[in-house]
Parts: sequence; C-alpha cells; structure tokens
Amino acid sequence: MRNAYFIGLAAGLASALLYLSISTGAALAMLLFYIAPLPLFIAGFGWGVLAALIGGGVGAGATAIAVGPALGVVFVATIAAPVAFLTQLALLARPVDADDPNSVLEWYPEGRLLLWSAAIGTVMVAGLVLALGGSVTGFKTLIMDALREGLTGDAPALQLPENVDIEALISGVASFVGPVAAALWTLTTVVNMWLAGRVATASGLTARPMPDLALVELPRPVLILTAAAVLLTFMPGLIGYFGWLAVATLSIVYFLVGLATIHLLTRGMAMRGLILFGVYLFTLVFIWVAVLIIILGFADAGFDLRRRAAGKTPPPAPPSGRSPHDTE
Repeated sequence: MRNAYFIGLAAGLASALLYLSISTGAALAMLLFYIAPLPLFIAGFGWGVLAALIGGGVGAGATAIAVGPALGVVFVATIAAPVAFLTQLALLARPVDADDPNSVLEWYPEGRLLLWSAAIGTVMVAGLVLALGGSVTGFKTLIMDALREGLTGDAPALQLPENVDIEALISGVASFVGPVAAALWTLTTVVNMWLAGRVATASGLTARPMPDLALVELPRPVLILTAAAVLLTFMPGLIGYFGWLAVATLSIVYFLVGLATIHLLTRGMAMRGLILFGVYLFTLVFIWVAVLIIILGFADAGFDLRRRAAGKTPPPAPPSGRSPHDTE
C-alpha cells in the first residue's frame, strides 16, 4: 500500500511535466504531451488503481499550481479520470472455474477496452464543444479565430503561398478539428495503454499477461453502434456533429482491428516482416491505405475474417470480477 502512494506521487509529477511540456514550444513537446498518460498507466498496471488515482490527483494539483486551476480540471477530465477508469477495467479478472479461486484468470476483453477508449474520446470532445462554443457554429468560430491568428497575425506560425485562399483553408480545417481530436485522443490512449502493459509485464509488476493483439476481437454490438453513429451524422447541429465524433473514434477502433487482422493473416509468411513494414510505411504516407485498413477492420468485425482463417473460437464473456490488486 505504501508503495502505491510513492509510485502515484512520482507518476503524477512525471505526467504533469509531460503534460505541461507543450507550453515550451520545443520540437519534441507534442510527443511528450501525448505520452502524458503513460506514467499513470504504468503506475496503475503495476501497483493498482489506487496508484493511478493518486497519480492523477498529484498531476492535476501540480498542473493547477503551475498554470492555473482551469488546466488542472482539464488534466483530470482528459488524463487522470480516463486513465483510472480504463486501468480499473483492464485489471478486472475472474477465475475461469468459479468454484476454484486458484483457477486461471480470464481478463476483461481488450476489444471492449478499445470501445471504452473510443467512447471516452467521443464524450470528451463533445463536452469540449459544449464548454467552449455551446454549439457547432460557436465552436467552429473559436477554432477559426485561433487559426486565423496563427496564420495571419503579427507573427504567423506558418507561411502559406500567396495564391492560397486562407479563409477557405481555415474553414475547412476548423470543420475537422473536433473529429480529428477525438480520433487522436483515442489512438494515443490505446498506444499508451499498450506501452504501459508492455513495461509492467516486462518488469513483472502486473498479474495480467500481455494479450496477443492479433487476436483482439470486438463485441458484436459494435456494428449496431457504428450504424447508429453514421445515422447521427445526417442530423443537423450538435447531434450530427456528435455523430461525426463517434464515427471518428470508431474508425480508430476499426483501424486497430484491421492492423490486427493483417498481423494474423500474415503469420507464417516468409516475407511477413517486409509486408508489415510496407503496411505501416504506406499508412504513414498515404491516407487511402489507412482507409483500406479501417474497411478491413470493419469486415473482420462483421464476418470474423481472422476466426475463419485461423479457426479460432469466440472469446470469453467479459469478467465482472475484481482486480487482483484489490486483494493484495
């Protein structure tokens, strides 16, 4: 228990420093900002949810002291609370044999963790839209004003060619800021979770073994959720915008499942390493490759492509038990 306090304190301070690095304007500041949840995830996976909660509180307090209470609240909403919640879910486990407490544990399914990450990303940006603009138009106006200042102010951050229609560019970018932010938050959160799991497992700090990510599967209701999100995009105003946020975050989920499908289907191939390298390289260079991977992930969710190819059985139902850390 005492270790959880010390680890939480250290993780919270480290997370706050990474979070505040964005204000330095350094070249690596954006990368450091995006890994701000990582110390809290490591603390949570290694020493239990209590360590993650303590770290979140310390990080929020340090942020509030350094730059003001408002950003301390933002730290809680965007980092501390999501990390604690996802850590609690990730550490849920129950014995396979309910009559044998010493039986092998089954863990909360990774596919559901992906969906929870997408849901949090959607709700978070939706709350940001309501808090800052109160409406889609208000939010877009705020973004456009910030972009206009950055591109046409006294010290523009980027020099554009003279023939570029700046107003059209600003309007177009502002339209995508919300969905892109939600998708990016979802992706970075999942990556941080995975990195923390690798660190905790390699260090022998967590009871949960690292899953075979190539076998991660989504629950069937995800298809219904996706259809509902797409239908919402046809609605006017905030409802339609929230639908786009959900579509963006679910696209990340399908993208990750698509990558998992590629990893599984290429197993045993002589040139597997080269194929995977090419997939990741082209994904970074060409957006249409990412779209194809998203489509592949959607197809896998609907038609069980990996299970058909590998003869896998359905994953177990999600456990409703408690974290092993609760009994330590």
